[in-house]
Formats: sequence, C-alpha cells, structure tokens
Amino acid sequence: MRYITEFKYLEATKWLLIAPDCYERYLLLGLINLALGQEDQAREFLESLEGTPRCTDISVFVERPEEGTKKEVRGLPDLVELSLV
Repeated sequence: MRYITEFKYLEATKWLLIAPDCYERYLLLGLINLALGQEDQAREFLESLEGTPRCTDISVFVERPEEGTKKEVRGLPDLVELSLV
C-alpha cells in the first residue's frame, strides 16, 4: 500500500470509479483510501464488498515485512483483524 501513496493513486482512483461494479473495484478503492488515511471512505467501499460479484480471480495481500507477516485480504473483517481500519 505504500506505493499507492507514492505514485499515481489519483489516476488509479479515476479508472476504478468508472469501472463496472465488482468486488475487485470496491476492494481496491477501499485499500487506496486506507493507504491515504481516509478510513471513513475506505470503510464505505469495503462494506460494499458483501454480495458484489467477482470479475477476476485476483488475490490481495497486506504484507508487513518488518514483522514478517503476510495476510490475504478478503474484506473488512480481515483489515480489522490487521488493525488497519
């Protein structure tokens, strides 16, 4: 997520907002907002995941190299568990 804050997050957000509704769209928008410190907006996007159809078979992971941990993110509960939201 650090790369989101360093690079073209506005461009990524623009393209995601015009993308069709899908699980991946809301997950990525939630993670971008979370990386930018916009927790309320991130929570709104992540709460939209439930019942939204998947379009691809991607997996998203949050990795903390300093702790040696890597966890797959499937939704808001995973981020809460990681103390990110």
